[in-house]
Amino acid sequence: INDNTPGIDLQKVNFDFPACFLLKSGKKCGIIFSVNYPKGQVMSAFVKYIIVFFVSMVPLIELRGAVPIGTGLGLPWHLTLIVAIIGNCVPIPIILLFVKKVLTWMRGCGIELFRNISNWLHEKAEKNRVKIDKYAAWGLFVFVAIPLPGTGAWTGALVASLFDMPKKKAMLSIFAGVVSAGLIMTFGSQLVKLIVNLF
Repeated sequence: INDNTPGIDLQKVNFDFPACFLLKSGKKCGIIFSVNYPKGQVMSAFVKYIIVFFVSMVPLIELRGAVPIGTGLGLPWHLTLIVAIIGNCVPIPIILLFVKKVLTWMRGCGIELFRNISNWLHEKAEKNRVKIDKYAAWGLFVFVAIPLPGTGAWTGALVASLFDMPKKKAMLSIFAGVVSAGLIMTFGSQLVKLIVNLF
């Protein structure tokens, strides 16, 4: 679609979020995936997705906080879910690869704050060790999938790394858990939205 497409007035076309990447020389061009956002609101929608993305990366908040935020911002549930899953999974490979070495260094350094943080994270991981050790990869999946305080991808990756779970198996379990948690939070958020709209 471009300015010369017969029968198309781009001033009246609604562009979905992906179309914001198709701006060129002040004109809309390319494929329109769907129509949701009026022209002039594309960038504001983009900012909302960026908020969802970065909130889902925050430890303890993660996807379980990002999905309700996306719902509250009026974003489509399916795009909110995809963006939140991606954001939640971005830090996981880094945690699995490097967190154990970093925490070991922090424990041995002369800075008390670093030692305290390292000790606190080790204690947190140790508290959740039994839950994961009992069922290995399935235990890690369930731990991440249930959106409760103290669970999640960050803690799951921390435990998996500190206790030397195979990285590939841990990554797959965490990813599956994040997707499941996202579906649970999406269902819950949409249900709350439906109830609120009834009144």
